[in-house]
Amino acid sequence: DENWPVKVTIHSINPDDMTLSGTMEAYNIPDKTTPAHDAHIVTYLEGEIIDFNKHTLETKNFKADAEIDSTYWRELQPFKNLSDEEMTRKLVSRKWVTEQLSKQWILMRWKGEFRLRESLQDKTNIRALERCFITPTDSRQGLTISGFYYISLNRQSGNIEGLYYDPGSSPYQQLSLKPESKKMVRPSYGFR
Repeated sequence: DENWPVKVTIHSINPDDMTLSGTMEAYNIPDKTTPAHDAHIVTYLEGEIIDFNKHTLETKNFKADAEIDSTYWRELQPFKNLSDEEMTRKLVSRKWVTEQLSKQWILMRWKGEFRLRESLQDKTNIRALERCFITPTDSRQGLTISGFYYISLNRQSGNIEGLYYDPGSSPYQQLSLKPESKKMVRPSYGFR
């Protein structure tokens, strides 16, 4: 039942391998160890852009199976209101995927990571110390980033909705983002 303001900044997109990287900032996270009793956390994120060639709706690079994939994708637009029959029919229709789905939506997976600043670490040790995950037992915030987000971006509005999957956390944690500017500035992409 907790809500935290979150800001996501996409820093780079690699169209050759259909990946992206960026940062995710969470504000006002309950933290018993600070005088203000809240924390500000910044995580690095890497993501896959679903293009149905390099990356499909089936999760391969993170820990999830086909049942989890179907359950989580079904909770997001554009699949949310489809019957089982409609979803099956549409997903096997190349016309629907290329002319409707990919023109109205960008589907992704985002995985958050903590990265230590290289300037603070000896360069020989940075690889071993590069990832520092918060575990569910962390006494400060009780956060985990061992899971990943299923993401749906509406091309017209720029709104993003996502669901976090981690078997060690509460299911269906929601991420809702709106663009900072009223006018969406977006290049057009053609998926092969």
